[in-house]
Amino acid sequence: MDKVNKDRIRQMMDADPNAALYALSNAAGTSPQDPDVWFLLGVIQLRFKRFSESLNYFKHASVLKRDDPLTFFYIGLAAERLNKLPEAISAYRTAYRLNPGMTKAREKLKYLTGQDPLMDAPHARPPRSPRGRSPVNAGPKIFVDKPFHHRYKNVPGGGGGQPPWIAQVIVFGLVIIFFLALAIGAVIQMVQ
Repeated sequence: MDKVNKDRIRQMMDADPNAALYALSNAAGTSPQDPDVWFLLGVIQLRFKRFSESLNYFKHASVLKRDDPLTFFYIGLAAERLNKLPEAISAYRTAYRLNPGMTKAREKLKYLTGQDPLMDAPHARPPRSPRGRSPVNAGPKIFVDKPFHHRYKNVPGGGGGQPPWIAQVIVFGLVIIFFLALAIGAVIQMVQ
């Protein structure tokens, strides 16, 4: 499949995903050794929330193109959606190892393992570009579908999924309300 057709299929993915799926299925039959075809099939299946199929397509693409961090990142996404967390962690680690500038892979690893993979690396800081900025993220934009408080499920004193300080704030607020109610009651009794 040439670059023009791939660009056209990418445009079709936004406009008509079913037509893009049909075109890519045909392309997979004519170009079975093209990793981009399998990768794009996986992306479409991921959009349709067919995570098992997308995982298979991404794995096939990774066999054909073993050094592509984006493919391994998407393997991690699909595996995570299927709740195959060890497989997702392994794929994110591979993506991060292949491209240490892929911040989304690093964030996913921190989220799933609770450890920063950067601290395990031989260097103590993320790689920097010559201008001093972090390199452009090679990964896609990911929107985490879990609320903020889910990050604190395993933190001691986390309040059942809440950040640890939430319980203290709630108790403090209740104490203030109690004393305000006492003060208002006393004022009402003085007025009568």
